Amino acid sequence: MISMQLQQYWEQTLQTPRYADPRRLLRFGAKAYSQHDEDGLIGEIFRRIGVVNSTFIEIGVGPGKENNTLALLLSGWRGLWLDAGVKNVRDARTALEAYIQASRLRVEQAFVTRENIDSILADADAGKGGLGLMLKDAKFRQDLSSTLTQVNSLVSNINDGKGTLGKLATDDSVYTNVNKLLTASTDLVTTIRSDPKKYLTIHLKIF
Repeated sequence: MISMQLQQYWEQTLQTPRYADPRRLLRFGAKAYSQHDEDGLIGEIFRRIGVVNSTFIEIGVGPGKENNTLALLLSGWRGLWLDAGVKNVRDARTALEAYIQASRLRVEQAFVTRENIDSILADADAGKGGLGLMLKDAKFRQDLSSTLTQVNSLVSNINDGKGTLGKLATDDSVYTNVNKLLTASTDLVTTIRSDPKKYLTIHLKIF
């Protein structure tokens, strides 16, 4: 019932003038294997900017059943997953063994922080570990370089205030309105939980 109430609130919000623009990324949110709506958002972003290659790297993927790149993997992409949990890595390798055997996916254990990211990349450059092995692959290296170029361009546009993400990052009013939306959603859930009878009606028939 709470999910239904949130869905109704979300649909009503999208009808407001601010969110009526059909180009709003929020309208394309959809969940297949992501935790929230990232699958739909990522798909729409690449629909707009195009896909030069189909290579990904994701940090913190869990056991491989719910993350931001599983949908990409299943649609033909290839890449590398990194996770700090030994069990997560083991479970992901078991669940996606076929993709690993087909050289479509590598799953490695690594606790990535801002302090050790340089050393991880240095090891990769030296050909050590899963990332290093992948970088020895000429096609993967070329694809990764192209991907990073696109990312740098996207970040530059964001910093310049271009596009939805750019406005969110540079326009305080956009941030304020999004924050209000999240706060209102939280308040709605709290209200429903505090008085569920007001929103939930159960009809029981005995035959």
